[in-house]
Amino acid sequence: MGILVFVSINNFGFSIVAFKITSNKNNTNTGAINKSARDLLSPIICLIILFDIVKVLIYYSPSSVL
Repeated sequence: MGILVFVSINNFGFSIVAFKITSNKNNTNTGAINKSARDLLSPIICLIILFDIVKVLIYYSPSSVL
């Protein structure tokens, strides 16, 4: 649900949500692999969200913040 909230902040959230939905649909038969893949993907997605938020802040901030 945090990623869905992130969609309203940045457009990159749409690609992350679509990637997670497709990966979950492809791995419905293997529950253990799906759980491990989600455990591996969650920190990566958090890093992507943090980088995107930083990029948005840098883009909308005045140039004196550099």
